[in-house]
Amino acid sequence: MTQRLKAHNKTPSALFKVILPIVIGSLLAACSPSSGLPAPIGHSPGLTATTCWFEQSDPMPPHHCYNMTVNETPESPDGRFTTFPVIVFPGANPNQTFSPLLHLGGGGPGASLALDSQYNVKSIYDQMRSLSVDQGRDLYLIDPRGAGQSRPQMMCQEFVDNVISRWQRVMTIGESYDDGHKNFTQCLISLKAQGVNFSAYSSTTVVNDLETLRRVSGVEQWVLYGASYASVYAQLYARDHPERIEAMILDSATFLDTPRHEVLVREYVEPYKRLFDSCSQGPYCDDSSDELQQRFWALVQQLDDKPLWMTVEHPFELTRIPIALTGWRLLDSVLWGVYEEDMFTDFPIILDELEREQTQMTRLYVEELLAYLLDDTFGDISASSHYCVDQKPYIDDEKIREQVRKIPYPYVRNIALLGLDYTDYCSEMSIALEPGDLNHSVRTGVATLFIHGELDSVTLLDHVTERQKNFSNSHIVTSAQAHIVLDDPCILDTVKTFMAEGADGSLRARCAEQQADQ
Repeated sequence: MTQRLKAHNKTPSALFKVILPIVIGSLLAACSPSSGLPAPIGHSPGLTATTCWFEQSDPMPPHHCYNMTVNETPESPDGRFTTFPVIVFPGANPNQTFSPLLHLGGGGPGASLALDSQYNVKSIYDQMRSLSVDQGRDLYLIDPRGAGQSRPQMMCQEFVDNVISRWQRVMTIGESYDDGHKNFTQCLISLKAQGVNFSAYSSTTVVNDLETLRRVSGVEQWVLYGASYASVYAQLYARDHPERIEAMILDSATFLDTPRHEVLVREYVEPYKRLFDSCSQGPYCDDSSDELQQRFWALVQQLDDKPLWMTVEHPFELTRIPIALTGWRLLDSVLWGVYEEDMFTDFPIILDELEREQTQMTRLYVEELLAYLLDDTFGDISASSHYCVDQKPYIDDEKIREQVRKIPYPYVRNIALLGLDYTDYCSEMSIALEPGDLNHSVRTGVATLFIHGELDSVTLLDHVTERQKNFSNSHIVTSAQAHIVLDDPCILDTVKTFMAEGADGSLRARCAEQQADQ
């Protein structure tokens, strides 16, 4: 998988970009239509064939593009519609019938597969074909409602338009929150005026969409691939429609039943602990964990006191732009970097550079973060509504604050407390906090393969091992990677075996050794 494609499979754990990076791993982890995608209002529900919306400058394998239009609110069939894109690559042997493989999107919630790019579509196909088309299975690719090429587009263009201007100013984290908050408020006002029902963008409605797609496509059963937060969609589908799933592959899985007030400190601490232990993982670093930690926090404070001006490449334009690297922006960039395993070896190099006021390695991670912040396919508003429906009703605010105060890093603890005081937009979106059963453990006998990175500090491997007992027909396979591991050739081979033989097959438990030899 390419770096750009893997970045689109990342799962931002913040509610929305305005408060993204400071709260990675915490409870807050949480518009013009593109050509070829009709506006959802005024169209009838159903699956409609359409000319593919991405420019095709190179030959592509046989494929078909569709718009799937559904009721925005399933309980209101006379209301608005929402539309999401579907791409189907037919299986190689039309005379054989196998359950199709459905890729549940980029994760997120709100993360897209960048299906507007032929390069990305072809890259996903190349990665998934051995699990699908080559086996005679159709391959389905979607962006769930609220993400990517779906309409209405549940992202805040005003925020994206102001990212660069913010980074070109010296701002405190509070000033940045305030500035971004104005953008999001304006976006919500605009979407409200259009009649959008924000509460209809949640995991429950996505699962309903998947079942509707199955019925209208004439599919008997799916094989589901869910990466990061998209694994929640697979789990809820297995809970509600177990007879409609042949198997699930859950890559870097997350779980809605994770009790936030119990695991918050562990999730906050894990990325830093791994970073501060990174010298023990690399060949050119002799610092102890304590020494690395002291150097890092000293740099963060130094950059807050005196920001370092640096020049970066604009992620989507052929321009170079000056930006002010403050301490909290360094923290943002480093935490965004832990989605990739390279950060754990690059981290000591970044510290060495910045102490000499050099930025070669740092620049790469700043540019990665900017690429995310400037991504106008990420449904940040959908991410917020998912949080308000999927998670907030089950969170005890006082217990969360109590746990935040236990975070051992004062800088992070203070910013986390600041983040708790900022709006989560649930009331602005008129989302009633109605507890249901989303915090209940999913228990299923559907054949399930968990694939997970041993360096993943975003979705913790411990959470998978603690819950495997609930998946009575399952295996866990790990790789020496961080977040999203299907690009490991060994993992891919193991998934192929699972697809052929199910959970009863002979599957390796770790891919670290083989990966090191390739």
